[in-house]
Amino acid sequence: MWYRSGIDRFFYKAFNDHFERIVRFSYYYCKDWEMAKDIAQETFVTLWQNIERVNMERSLLPYLIFVAKNKTLNAIKANIVRNKYNSYILSKEMNIQLDTLAGGQLSSLYTKEVRSLINKGITQMSENVRCTFMLKKVNNLKNKEIAQILNISVKTVEWRIMSALRILKHNLREFL
Repeated sequence: MWYRSGIDRFFYKAFNDHFERIVRFSYYYCKDWEMAKDIAQETFVTLWQNIERVNMERSLLPYLIFVAKNKTLNAIKANIVRNKYNSYILSKEMNIQLDTLAGGQLSSLYTKEVRSLINKGITQMSENVRCTFMLKKVNNLKNKEIAQILNISVKTVEWRIMSALRILKHNLREFL
């Protein structure tokens, strides 16, 4: 392989030696492989942006772990805020939809039962699945938009939506 300089060689070796380790480090805390890979990539982008200031004679791993730790913390904090917001929005939207249903020909008992089953289903969902479901069904976002917001792959979004719908379908099977 041809390198332009010792810096390129240093970066290439650092990436090959430490990328997987940084992914595993981030995954340990965020429990999402796609997010962990993104964090590792961002860590190496930060390394590249600051490579002139890095001492190439010393071990690079402590620096990479430090950068990955901060990026992981920021990602987790952003997810917490996103999930709280989405839970609030979903709750409001579901109440509006159920109140709309109640205004029709359905009895109040039937509406309460449906509301109870939906709420039960939502509480049964993992936080990641619930957040993804809310972005899709409440905010009407496309899978690609959700993937970008949550820093996950489109396939992960699709899987989470399917999981949420399976839970709701199971709980509402009497009414479907």
